[in-house]
Amino acid sequence: SFAVGGALTRIAAGSASPMDSLELDVVDMACGDDGATLVAGADRVVRLYDGARAAAAFASDAALARVAVSREGRRFAVATVDGAVTVRARSGAVLAHLVGPRAPSALAIDGDDVVVAGAGEVRALRVGDGPVELDAHRDVLLGVSSLADGAVVTWSKDGAVNLVTPQFSVSTLSSQAAPVTTASVGEVYLVSGSRDREARVTSLGAAARLASIGHHGGYVSAVALSESSGRFATGSVDRKVRVASVRGGAVAVSSPLSGAPFALGFSRDGERVGAVLDDGTAVVLSSDAALQATLPAPLGVVEAHAVAPSVGLLLFGGDDGRALLLDVGEARALPTPPALNAPVSAAAFSRAGGVFALGDVDGGVHVASPGATAWRAVLTHGAPVSAVALSPAEDLLASAGDDGVLRVTALASGRLLGAWRLPGRARAVAFSADGRRVHAGVGHALVTVALAPHLDAETAVSVSGRASNQRLCEDGVRVVALVPYPASDGAFVRCAP
Repeated sequence: SFAVGGALTRIAAGSASPMDSLELDVVDMACGDDGATLVAGADRVVRLYDGARAAAAFASDAALARVAVSREGRRFAVATVDGAVTVRARSGAVLAHLVGPRAPSALAIDGDDVVVAGAGEVRALRVGDGPVELDAHRDVLLGVSSLADGAVVTWSKDGAVNLVTPQFSVSTLSSQAAPVTTASVGEVYLVSGSRDREARVTSLGAAARLASIGHHGGYVSAVALSESSGRFATGSVDRKVRVASVRGGAVAVSSPLSGAPFALGFSRDGERVGAVLDDGTAVVLSSDAALQATLPAPLGVVEAHAVAPSVGLLLFGGDDGRALLLDVGEARALPTPPALNAPVSAAAFSRAGGVFALGDVDGGVHVASPGATAWRAVLTHGAPVSAVALSPAEDLLASAGDDGVLRVTALASGRLLGAWRLPGRARAVAFSADGRRVHAGVGHALVTVALAPHLDAETAVSVSGRASNQRLCEDGVRVVALVPYPASDGAFVRCAP
């Protein structure tokens, strides 16, 4: 196939036939042995032709640079001028978003392998190393949480709460008539609140609705779950906190507070509920919703929060860069490190509650342990941070930003272990329970990145080729290759039987 101006012509078996006539310039084109032709236009649209027939079209957010089709025509790759490489199946399903060099000048794909050249660099990429995009949600994802069995719970703007299995099958756990505003996910139960003034408890195993609290005096602004005590709590813009059993029954309602609860969290034993209100006040209530303590919070406007249910801690970050760490059980604020130099934009706790992280609008990420007065690590994402997450082992940090890139960094060394191009800005990120995957909610899609085993580069290189290297990987496997990442001085270690 070839193009002259916008006129596309196909030659097959020695004869030429017109394919299409486009009123634009063709940037690049490629064809497979089965007659599949891919055309990149100056209008940022990639057109797929099956023989001489137009089969599909895909729009790009950035200017197109190069396209490639696998020999058998089952997969194709598209590279944009900013270095983003998208791999799709013939059906159009996105298989991976990869990061290549900027201003790509050449592109090729063969099965799972993609090679792209540009800016004086040739980079080998692999589909299995890139994100898997599951675009099975009807509306924008607002939150993502991982379960111990490897499944993922997502909630979206249309009121749906979904369960995504490790095999990427999707089922609906709960569906509310209005957008989900907040959710809290345990291992057995899920609590969600919405703009229809209702909060409900769902059993994750049976996908059955167990209890609900309706008729809030406004939309539900916060929820919390204590599986140890079997209680859940809700906060609403009516400035009240409600506490009930996950099995239903009587609902305890607090007196009106000084502001609407922005976030809620239980103490470790579930006997107390902590909240930060939109007027900057922190309060602690008993399990029957009686006010027990009031703590003036040293924050401006609260911009982000995180909860550590296993240790009963609440973390809040303000627009003045300061943090508040509330121990709900002891009804007191814990010491925190110095304020950030920019407004807080994201917050996260590790699963065990031993580490927390704050991201800011200047692209910084700060990590510390509860009660510490100094930051354990100060990292740079490179763009305003939209979401952060900490691995269960508390050794890795995942950060996503307005640049549409997901980064994973080793906390001990500060080394960047990998960067992946996402299809957009992530609202939420979460590690899987085993720490081997990172999930991101991007638009309507759940994007999953599989992490390779990683080591400090010097350690890995020093043992490469020795018999002892089999201990570097799990389950009795051995190191077969060291794969350095150009963006860092670290390396991934590939393992095999």
